[in-house]
Amino acid sequence: MGKKVRIYKSVSIFDGVTIGDYSYVNAGSIIRSGKIGRYCSIAYNCVIGAGEHPLDRFSTSSRFYRKNKLKHYLKWKEIYSPPVIEDDVWIGANVTVLQGVRIGQGAVIGAGSVVTKDVEPYTVCVGVPARKLKDRQVQEAHQVFIENDWNLMSENEIYHKLGDNLVR
Repeated sequence: MGKKVRIYKSVSIFDGVTIGDYSYVNAGSIIRSGKIGRYCSIAYNCVIGAGEHPLDRFSTSSRFYRKNKLKHYLKWKEIYSPPVIEDDVWIGANVTVLQGVRIGQGAVIGAGSVVTKDVEPYTVCVGVPARKLKDRQVQEAHQVFIENDWNLMSENEIYHKLGDNLVR
């Protein structure tokens, strides 16, 4: 966990998950696997990087690929490719992010979406499966800031450098 990360009630975060500075995860979310960047906003009831069941076996039940009655582990990797959520991503309520995807910096994922493939930086994606709706329009005054790795700065540095331009 990075510094000043906020985790709200009833959130499940599994081993191996990383969350960058100044990000938050709202109530009811489950983060099974993945890397979450700095300044990310994750709304209520999201599921990120959940395990998957095998589709090529006689059964998809975990009774047959976890430790079985014979005390043998049957080979199946539930977490094969944790998702990567880059810096400054906003994920709306009830979103599912599947394994193997990358959500680019500054992207927005609309409520109720299911992210099944990579999302380009600074795009807004919605739907099931999530598709690009539009590009985020960043104000000209902020463009230089974005191009100079603002996401690596602390909150205080950002407020100091942007000042009144932060709210315009």
